[in-house]
Amino acid sequence: MKLQISKKEQQDFETFYALSKDREICFHQANKKPIISNYRSNDLARNLHPGYFWVRIKDIKLETNDTKTFILEADRDHGTNRLPRFQAGQYITLQIPLGKGMYIRPYSLSSSFKEHYQITIKRVLHGKISTYFWNTVRIGDTFLARGPYGNFVYQPIRDSEHIVALVGGSGIIPIKAIAEDIVNNKIAAKMTILYGAKTKDDLIFRTELNEYVKTCSNIKVVYVLSEEKKDGYEHGFITRDLILKYQETSHSYFVCGTIPFYQSMNKILKSMDVPNKYIRHDSYMEHDIPEFEEKFDILILSSTGEQKISCKGNQTLMDAMEHEGVIIPKKCGVGVCGYCRSKLIRGEVLTNYDYVRKADKKHHYIHPCSTYPLTNLIIQLPN
Repeated sequence: MKLQISKKEQQDFETFYALSKDREICFHQANKKPIISNYRSNDLARNLHPGYFWVRIKDIKLETNDTKTFILEADRDHGTNRLPRFQAGQYITLQIPLGKGMYIRPYSLSSSFKEHYQITIKRVLHGKISTYFWNTVRIGDTFLARGPYGNFVYQPIRDSEHIVALVGGSGIIPIKAIAEDIVNNKIAAKMTILYGAKTKDDLIFRTELNEYVKTCSNIKVVYVLSEEKKDGYEHGFITRDLILKYQETSHSYFVCGTIPFYQSMNKILKSMDVPNKYIRHDSYMEHDIPEFEEKFDILILSSTGEQKISCKGNQTLMDAMEHEGVIIPKKCGVGVCGYCRSKLIRGEVLTNYDYVRKADKKHHYIHPCSTYPLTNLIIQLPN
């Protein structure tokens, strides 16, 4: 039986056949060079945001009797040829193996961008990691790092040309980096720093800050000592009257210090009717810390399997995990960034849901870095 086709079908076949011939000619005339697999834009993106990279301790400088600055350089032995750029006010995280634990800690960068980084660490009483850096870390030691991260940076579209920095203690670390950028004309702004500390000897970077004031008319520093009276220094604490004494009419506020310091400054700024859009905080979140020390069993589910650990009621889930060597994604460490977002499958917790999306709250997602157990738990970690 002979197959019958219509005239239209015959025309379609002839058109397709001609098209195939035309395509074949185009293929032969096409450029024979291989398709580029690596574009300059991709190289730039990898250099700016490499993910993990390795750093080596290049030098260590004593700042005060309880504060040290660690100079970090690219560790070429681990394949890191250069350190990624950052904005003044940002931070990096370091992965710190200690005992059987694996700890990830965020550290603000205390200098303007150069070929190396500077992190400044204040020794904390009974602080496991700060004590480790003070007593054990030496020049030549290497660490796995990630970042830079953070939005505690000056943005001319958003912020006023005059910054009022309200600083308590080691909160000067990221502020010093921003001030250095102003001195180096990388930021077109003025900055008035109200820097509170216990005594003159507790002021970190006092020499550098005084030099900034001498060489740059856009920097002004007011030292406020709570436990010492000295000529040329304010005495007491940073108050509303003190802020009004030194600020200009147009300003953004950059606040950095301890949690009680944040609480105090926030109350003052609220009493001054300062809109929230003009207030910048370093990574900060208030949350209640339980007082009981009852231990709870935590079953952790991850892509690598299951692991059981214990966690005290006054201990964050993140702290307990790190102590047992459980590696969990981490950036800010205070519950703001959401990088450690995990699913609570079973149990009850005490946590601050202000920084958790409504959908995450509904479906029982938590931030382990700022969450405490109230019962035995089952938790699914992010992949």
